[in-house]
Amino acid sequence: MPEGQSSWRSFLISGASMDYDRSQTLQNRQGNLMKTKNIRAVLAQLNKELQRAEDVDIEARETVQNLHRDVEQLEESDSTEIKWMLDRVKALESRFAATHPVLERMARELGDAIVKMGI
Repeated sequence: MPEGQSSWRSFLISGASMDYDRSQTLQNRQGNLMKTKNIRAVLAQLNKELQRAEDVDIEARETVQNLHRDVEQLEESDSTEIKWMLDRVKALESRFAATHPVLERMARELGDAIVKMGI
C-alpha cells in the first residue's frame, strides 16, 4: 500500500477511535445523570432532616455538603468510581447511629442508593 494511503487510513482509524471515545464518555455521563437522580432525592431528604436536627456537629453537616458536590462531580465526569463516596456515607451513618436514628436511617438509604447505581 502506498505510504499516503497508509497514513490516511491511520488518520481515519484514529478519528473513529476518538469519536467512539467521545461517544462512550457522553454515554457514561448520561448514565451517571440517570443513576444519581435517586441519590439526589435521598440527599434532599437527608438535608431536610439535618435542618431540623439542632445538635448535629459541623463536621457531619460539611460531610453532607461534600456529598452534594461529589454527586455533581460524578454527573459531570465519565467516571464510574464511587467507592470513596460510599465510604463517606458509611462514616456518616456511623456518626448518626447513637444520637440521630432518623439521620442514620437516611444515611443508610443514601448508601443503598449508591450501591444500587450498579457502578
